[in-house]
Amino acid sequence: MAVLANEPGYLGKALPLASKEEINHRDTLGCTPVCYAAFLLMDEAVDILKRHGADLEIQDNEGRSALHWIKESEADKTTSDSESE
Repeated sequence: MAVLANEPGYLGKALPLASKEEINHRDTLGCTPVCYAAFLLMDEAVDILKRHGADLEIQDNEGRSALHWIKESEADKTTSDSESE
């Protein structure tokens, strides 16, 4: 999977060939590629997936979506920024 390999260039080339169902495919944990990209803080991959129709609101088996991970990472960044001041 291009997302887990951290290959946004390949991802950008492969996605135009994929259907929306493939882009939003859920694995056995219910996670989609954009969910993994958001969890791994791969902003470029999230942007590429969004441009190709990834649904940020699809929830995994635990009820978390890509939006959940994006918001959590933004909160973590804010916390670490304020702690370093």
